[in-house]
Amino acid sequence: MMAVCEPLEILKEYVNELYEVRLGKTPERVDLQQTSFGFVLRFEGYLTHIEKTVLVQKGPKFVKELREISMLEISSEIKKWCEENSLDKVDAVLDDWNYFQDTGCILVKTNDWKRNKIISLIPLNFIDEVRAISSKEFNRPLEEEWVQVNDSISLLQQKGFLLPFDRTMVDKGLEHLLYDRECNVRGEIQKHKRMLEESCNREIADIFLNFNYEKDVVTFIFFFINNE
Repeated sequence: MMAVCEPLEILKEYVNELYEVRLGKTPERVDLQQTSFGFVLRFEGYLTHIEKTVLVQKGPKFVKELREISMLEISSEIKKWCEENSLDKVDAVLDDWNYFQDTGCILVKTNDWKRNKIISLIPLNFIDEVRAISSKEFNRPLEEEWVQVNDSISLLQQKGFLLPFDRTMVDKGLEHLLYDRECNVRGEIQKHKRMLEESCNREIADIFLNFNYEKDVVTFIFFFINNE
């Protein structure tokens, strides 16, 4: 893999260019961190004028539909750029967007995060509380994996979270009908943010969730605030 500083800056510039071309504006801020399994990007001030208008007039469901169309192209371009610039083969590009906070996240996964994984520092009761929240709307996950990316980012991946009826809906191409329950999970996570902070004795800056219904996997991405 290339040296750390150079590809980070080049990739950040490339992502800004992609946003300008595909969405007509660049985010106000992009933070990019390299990890043992790829890259994590966090965005602030990314909403376009059209998305802001749709958010006010029609709500987040319609903004999600607009952004998903754009992100299919952007994710494909990021994957192509990484593989053409001597980075590892990209396994997945995950994204999520907090429309009301105007923050977003893209996770570029180039390696299995079991390699060189840092042992999670998250207390068990924190993990239990997140699982309890997600299980109110979906199945109790069959598998879970926590990854401590660094001292400010943690991941939870839940596999097998779909109920049998949910799986049938997905197989019939009707996963959009699960969106209301997905929104409920997002709302409950934000509602209990303070409780989660007390559980781990850390302040949480952002929580992102990427639902992959086809693969029956949901990924939680937690950004913590480091108090120096």
